[in-house]
Amino acid sequence: MYDKHTEEQEQAAHRSKPGNEITAKSELVLERLLAAHGAWFDVSRDVSVAGRAFRALAQFHSFGEQYVLVKRVKLWEAEEHEYMLFDVRDHIDAEAARSYVEFMKNEALELVKPEPNHMSSFRTLVVIANSASDEACTLFRKTSHRKNFMWGIRGWSDVRLALIDLSKPQGSRVVCNGAAKRIRKSLEANATDTLRG
Repeated sequence: MYDKHTEEQEQAAHRSKPGNEITAKSELVLERLLAAHGAWFDVSRDVSVAGRAFRALAQFHSFGEQYVLVKRVKLWEAEEHEYMLFDVRDHIDAEAARSYVEFMKNEALELVKPEPNHMSSFRTLVVIANSASDEACTLFRKTSHRKNFMWGIRGWSDVRLALIDLSKPQGSRVVCNGAAKRIRKSLEANATDTLRG
């Protein structure tokens, strides 16, 4: 049974753990990113996914189809989805990075619904940190993970990881894995504009 009071306590405890001290800079970057995604994504704040608390979840769903003459005669139809989790930390070390990576590879799969018309889903994680260890950055950059459903017949799901390290200079703040390179410029621009303003 859902208990909002218990969930709020868990989220408050998550924020008060060592390594989760939040500063005004990181909060501003989070707000800017959520506002930027709000036009296209459904944004929910302070969510729990597979028992783990996150600051926000942004969801995007796209449906496409091709038909001949009438809509009843479909050649194909496909669904694409993106589930973008946001978290904020004071510092991220190798242990915290490993925990995020394992979560995204395994538990975050509960977000994906590989139904007959499912083509692809991105499980995206954006962590905003005041600082990050070199090991954490390397782990985020080198992680690659794809899950095929029914040998690809029901599509696939890729893990996209992005770490925004606010201690780094402009142009090198965002560390992404290969699958997340498409969103790197957008994340860097939003972080830079926020910190500049």
